[in-house]
Amino acid sequence: MRQIRNEAYDVLLTDLRLPDLGEQEELFGGLKLSEFAKQTDSSIEVIIITGYASIYTIKQAMRAGASDFILNLRNKWMLYKLLRMQSANAH
Repeated sequence: MRQIRNEAYDVLLTDLRLPDLGEQEELFGGLKLSEFAKQTDSSIEVIIITGYASIYTIKQAMRAGASDFILNLRNKWMLYKLLRMQSANAH
């Protein structure tokens, strides 16, 4: 979070499941990180990756500011194209 506050980024790529940054294991730490990033810099594009999705988590991701939500990252070419597109949108 410190890096997001101190550096400029075009795109944040995060997993939905992240440790709760210092406390206990958090299932939705990526949502907290996404919200923080958007509050810090509203122009940052957020992409969340997960293998554990439901309609609820997709809605939560969009509310947290995610512009894209990727299920089961198997196609690395698709990720590459998405990152290029989001980076171009940021400029």
